[in-house]
Formats: sequence, structure tokens, C-alpha cells
Amino acid sequence: MKSKLEKILSIPKSLYVSYKYCKNIPFWKMPIIIRWNCITSGSGLIIVNGGGRLEIGFGNIGIYDKRFSRSILELSGKIIINGKVSFGHGARISVANGAILNLEDGFCNTAEARIICQDHISIGKNVVLGWETLIMDTDFHSVINLANGTILEYHKPIYIGDNVWAGQKSTILKGVHISKGSIIGSCSVVTKSFDKENILIAGNPASIKKLDVTKYRNKF
Repeated sequence: MKSKLEKILSIPKSLYVSYKYCKNIPFWKMPIIIRWNCITSGSGLIIVNGGGRLEIGFGNIGIYDKRFSRSILELSGKIIINGKVSFGHGARISVANGAILNLEDGFCNTAEARIICQDHISIGKNVVLGWETLIMDTDFHSVINLANGTILEYHKPIYIGDNVWAGQKSTILKGVHISKGSIIGSCSVVTKSFDKENILIAGNPASIKKLDVTKYRNKF
């Protein structure tokens, strides 16, 4: 289906979702554009700032069949959008009650991203998430240290700096901070923070593989 026709067919759903979730911009301006077949649930809030817009469910990644790759928005908490943000088709976004997902201008996911926010996830400007990436700030279940009875934290905030590129099928887990300009290799699992900027990290668990590198961005 051509993108222009998709957008036309998605107008009624986008108006409804804008009315339901976004209270700081008139819904008829469609601050949220969501593909007609996306599934939505919950009664959370989306705040769109800076003349921005949130798009969910569009894209043209040839290896995914959009007929069977529906996006899901499960929103009981809050999403804050500062600029123009887009999720490709098949994206799954879950923000729990009391949790905050913060997305800055230029954020883009090509397809099939999974973002599970039970605490606080902050993603900087011009961040690119490849196919089937997973960002999850929770383990969902507590773990107890049997030696001393201490219950370990099962959720911690995630921070991803500006201009980070996460390769396809990479995973970023709770408590991780990624500094700006960094690259996360495909299929990597990031379990700890990295303070250095402009690095390539890869592996399971991810470690630094190269220094002084960043994603090339064509300005023209």
C-alpha cells in the first residue's frame, strides 16, 4: 500500500488517538498519526512539544509484511515528544502507569521496535533504532539474595544520548546509559552503561570494540 493512501486511510484513527491521548494540542491538528490497523489500549497521556508529531506504524521495509506486522501502543503512563518522532510498522510500545517515555526530535525506528517502559526511558535527538530492537527498563520480577534477604531492584531508568545508532536486533536493558554518538552492533545485549562518546559497542554482554566512530549521516 502506497504511503499516501495509508495516511489517508489512517486519518480517522489518528484523530481518535490524538483526541484520546494528547491534551496540549487540538486533536484536529493530528499531533499523533497512527496507522489505521494499529492496536491501542490504556488511558495514559502523550505530550507533544515544539511543533512536533508522533508517527506510529508507517514504513517500507521490504522484508516485513505490513498486513501481519501491526503496531501496538499500550499506554497507561506518559510519553513526552519533543519534536518529530517516528516508529516504523510493527512497533510495540508499552508504558506502564507512572512510567515516562521521553523521545527527542529526530528519533526514528525503521521497523518492529519494542520499547517496554515501567520506570523511565529517555532517548535523545536523532537516535536510530534498527529492526527488532528491544529497550526494556525492567525485569518484571524481583530477585532476592538468599544469603542476606535483600530484594534486588527489578527496574531502573535507561538513558540514550543524542545521535546513537542501535543496530538490528540489539537489546538495551535496565539501568543502561549510552553516551552520545555511539553505535550498538547488531544482536548485541547491553547490560551496563558506557560513559565514553562516539564508540562502537557490540557482543553479549556488549563491550567497547572501537573508539572515535559514529554513524555517518548524509546532510544532503
